[in-house]
Amino acid sequence: EPPSIFFENNSNSTSKRLEQYYKNKGFFNTSVLTSIDTIAQQKVNVTYEVKTGESFDFEAIIVTAEKKELWVRAYGNSEFVDGKCKRLYGSFQDIHERKLAAIKLEKSLNALRDYKFSLDQSAIISFTDKKGVIISVNDNFCNISKYKREEIVGKTHRIINSHYHSKEVFSDLWKTIALGNVWRGELKNKKKDGSYFWADTTIVPFLDKKKKPTRYLAIRFDITERKKSEQMLSLLSIAVSMSCGSGSTSSGGVMRSLDDHTRSILREKYGDKM
Repeated sequence: EPPSIFFENNSNSTSKRLEQYYKNKGFFNTSVLTSIDTIAQQKVNVTYEVKTGESFDFEAIIVTAEKKELWVRAYGNSEFVDGKCKRLYGSFQDIHERKLAAIKLEKSLNALRDYKFSLDQSAIISFTDKKGVIISVNDNFCNISKYKREEIVGKTHRIINSHYHSKEVFSDLWKTIALGNVWRGELKNKKKDGSYFWADTTIVPFLDKKKKPTRYLAIRFDITERKKSEQMLSLLSIAVSMSCGSGSTSSGGVMRSLDDHTRSILREKYGDKM
């Protein structure tokens, strides 16, 4: 028969239930919520203690007399007589609320990691401090901007400013996020090699307890191809209007009504279809 377990606890009835469970089951009557807290590992803990006399300390779920599961921390030592373990003694703590909170937090962190992974696969991500200095960027930011991470971190987003937008655009942007609000818009940015890319941009402030921004998250999606298509459609619309006004509606007439630069852009995009 296994040695009795006497836990030093204010509740004698709980100690007796634990002792009875141990005699009937060979161990505590536990169920498992996480892969770490397995019954097998708990058995190893106590078995090792019985053999060596070293202390044990682990978390487990016990089933109360009301058939409710309760997280406890069990820790203690053994008593040896003539080289044999006669009993285990120690105490246990009710850690139920703390443990449930920890499990909930872990699930939330896992969900955040999943969201971050999903965003990293498709979006251009950057974090800045409250002054706009870049703290971190993801690989997509480096790939599209042509800058190395060490060239970006510590700088502001002026590093990719194309000077296409007016000062009023960025003034409105900063006023919006400084008040703790989300800003959305489309921005033209400049790469390290001098070429450009358009990004559908959302900037989210992270606020402290006083509702003041402490840092900002910028989420961008590359819309360069869409903007090129919109530009081409706009040029075509102008060209058609011009040709219709002059009475020329053929494709040749449309092309002749455009200047050399516009024709080269359209041919590059549409080839011989024009």
